[in-house]
Amino acid sequence: MKKTLLIILLISLCFLGNSETISLEQAKSLALQNNPEFLAKKFAYESAKWSSVKAFSALFPSAKISASELQLKPGTPKLSPNGMPVFSDETNTRSYGYSVNQPLFYGGKLWFAYKISADAKKIAEFDYRYQKLKTFAAVEEKYLNLLEAEELLQIARQQLRSASENLKIAEVKFQIGSISKTELLKFQAEKATKESELIRAKRMRQLSFSDLKNFLQLSNSFEIEKISENLYADFIKIADELSQSKIDEILGKVVEYGEQNNLSLKSLEQAKKMSARSVRIASGNFLPTLNLTYSRTWSKNWNENQTAQDADYEDSKQIMLSASVPVFPFFDNFAALKKAKYDLKKTEKDFITAKSGIDTALENGFLNLINSAKDFKASELSLRYSEELFRQLQEKFQQGLISANELLDANLMLKSASVNKTKSFYNFIKAKTELMQLLGFEEEENLLNLMK
Repeated sequence: MKKTLLIILLISLCFLGNSETISLEQAKSLALQNNPEFLAKKFAYESAKWSSVKAFSALFPSAKISASELQLKPGTPKLSPNGMPVFSDETNTRSYGYSVNQPLFYGGKLWFAYKISADAKKIAEFDYRYQKLKTFAAVEEKYLNLLEAEELLQIARQQLRSASENLKIAEVKFQIGSISKTELLKFQAEKATKESELIRAKRMRQLSFSDLKNFLQLSNSFEIEKISENLYADFIKIADELSQSKIDEILGKVVEYGEQNNLSLKSLEQAKKMSARSVRIASGNFLPTLNLTYSRTWSKNWNENQTAQDADYEDSKQIMLSASVPVFPFFDNFAALKKAKYDLKKTEKDFITAKSGIDTALENGFLNLINSAKDFKASELSLRYSEELFRQLQEKFQQGLISANELLDANLMLKSASVNKTKSFYNFIKAKTELMQLLGFEEEENLLNLMK
């Protein structure tokens, strides 16, 4: 039995030794490589770039080269007026040439079609950049959720150890008659509760791990790096110490910057331009079109009694200027124009609605960042006091100076303070990431500069 346990332990250690450690930055890079939603936006952007190139090429002349050779063999003979059969001669035709076509005026439709494709490319670019920020935010959230779950698991283990130690002390005191059976039962119930909390913490950690693993499209097990609180100490200090007047000042800057650089708003701004150009295209359906074509052809013919070398090529040239004026269907073009105008009005209203929502989100995001910093500083202080209080009361309980209820209350306060501090730290990072996404920032330094 001991040998079997030793083998299992060695195998476990081997697996742990091969487990890769992934930092937050590495997790973001993996998401950009593997996340299908981000890759779909990336490919859509690449497609939009080539669509814009195609639309631009329609403004320039198009040229074609053609070549053909025709051999016509005699078919069924025809009868002459005197009743004699007449056979047709075999004929051969060979020709080649080229043609160049230049659209001169299409009611502005070609130009505006190109501008619309350029707008579509910009929208695809904004969507691509926004999806990148969204992917970073999702990775960070899942990464932080796993870190938080691991810390809460450690707190649960610490709480169980503390409950076990207190129970041992209580059992000794019960044996010597210092506490009652009721007080002993309270410590036993406390230990059982901590065991249940530990089971839930383990399950939460496993769920968080699976969530991150599946998002990164990984198959192997891995570890993650802990994020030190010192890394954000200065950031939290700046946010916590802002005066109300400074908060109001920075809030105005945040909203102003967000209105100009929020990627969702920039996409809607381009959509407005596209709708306006669609109106111009629909208006162009009522205008005439003008097209210029130049072609040149070399051809020759010979019969069955000749060879190709016996015939000479004939050179022909053609220049054609064609114009057309739309007459019917008039009502279809009119309906298309009215639809384009209403689409433009709808896009303008959608932009106003979105702008109002983004402004609110920016305000809430910035204030949430400030409150998260203050909450962390308060929870940090609360944990320090709770740890000192619990340490002192534990000593007094060992000396028989306080009741079991007082010690259990202090332990509950310590647990609550530990959990609050952990959650408030990760809530601050999540609030920071959310605000960066609204502002279109990829680097934290940009947000810090905006807050100065």
